[in-house]
Amino acid sequence: MPHNGRDKRGTLQHARMSELQRRRILGAALEILEELGYRGITVTQIADRARMSRKTFYEHFEDREGCLIAALEDLAAGALRTAGPAPMHDPLEGLGRRVTYRTLRVLAAIAERPGASNREIAGLAGITDEGQISRLLGRLERIGVVERTGRRPARGEANAWRLTAWGEEVKKAIDGVR
Repeated sequence: MPHNGRDKRGTLQHARMSELQRRRILGAALEILEELGYRGITVTQIADRARMSRKTFYEHFEDREGCLIAALEDLAAGALRTAGPAPMHDPLEGLGRRVTYRTLRVLAAIAERPGASNREIAGLAGITDEGQISRLLGRLERIGVVERTGRRPARGEANAWRLTAWGEEVKKAIDGVR
């Protein structure tokens, strides 16, 4: 019997329970992130949505940012595991379920060319549907990953975009998963 008084089965059950708690916290964080965006999310909201105490939250994560980065890393890892040669359909559909390969390409395009317009980002990411890129960028803006630069792009272009500071952290975390 291990020194902590648990047998092997008890240790495995504890590990499973801990992983289930972590998953509930990550799921709750993604749900709230989609609803309120990055700036609107708090540890208390995440813990409440996961039906756990703040103490349990802090047993798993150092802070809000660490939790959100972990959630997006998990989503990116899942998307990269399931992405085949063709990009997945409907980018960012149900953020709480998965981040698509196409979304990862859009983040890479914005990181590569800050201040790029919708059309430039679409070209870099290989997206031909202008409505799709507009919806995706709007959704990424709502959750606080990208922002408009304030610079007016070329005539006929919709916006100019850049990653937010948090978006830069998200991009680094996602790159680390690849």
